Amino acid sequence: MTKASGRAFPRYDRTNAAPAMRDAARQIVSNDGVPNLFRRLAEELPITRSAPLHHFGAISGLLGAIAEQVFEELAADLREVRTAAPAGEEALIGMARHLAAFALANEKLYQAIHSPELWQMLSTPRAAADGDATARTKSKGRDRALDWVLRAERARDEAFGEFAEAATHRNSARSSDEADETWMTARMVTALVDGYLFQRLNENVLDGESAEDATDLVGDLVALALRS
Repeated sequence: MTKASGRAFPRYDRTNAAPAMRDAARQIVSNDGVPNLFRRLAEELPITRSAPLHHFGAISGLLGAIAEQVFEELAADLREVRTAAPAGEEALIGMARHLAAFALANEKLYQAIHSPELWQMLSTPRAAADGDATARTKSKGRDRALDWVLRAERARDEAFGEFAEAATHRNSARSSDEADETWMTARMVTALVDGYLFQRLNENVLDGESAEDATDLVGDLVALALRS
């Protein structure tokens, strides 16, 4: 390996480099948030601060890798909640409570996978392949980061799909299974949960002091919205 800041790094297993960086970065983000992530990662692993750029292209790419993993786990958990609960409103309420409980138990991680720094990449077009060597290197980095963000988007859509599946069963039981209404039901539930979490985590709007109080309130809000 090369030297950085006067420190020689031992040989690093490049065959497992990206997963190892993602897992270490996820732990750092869970504990301390996103600031100084590359520096903290270099302190945690035997790598240079620029090493993550080779695999993830930018901080958004690394956050995308973390988000992909988290949303895949959430999708599996939400599927388990959905299939264990009675079909219909109970399933949607249970899933909303699970999502809220996860976020409240992993506040910094939840905020990281919803950060604008990550999702703004979706509005970044792929760069042209021309230009000088420096421009081409930067373009490859942006494209690499975008690839990771697109993977995160697919995983996020899979998690949302569990809400859509639950909404399908709920609307079918009400003799209303139109696709638009099903999508709107799932969208309403996730928007309500995410909106509540944004107010609590970002704006410090508290309804009860404990995470359990907050989770109960989310369930009550979703139940009220579904029955209105």
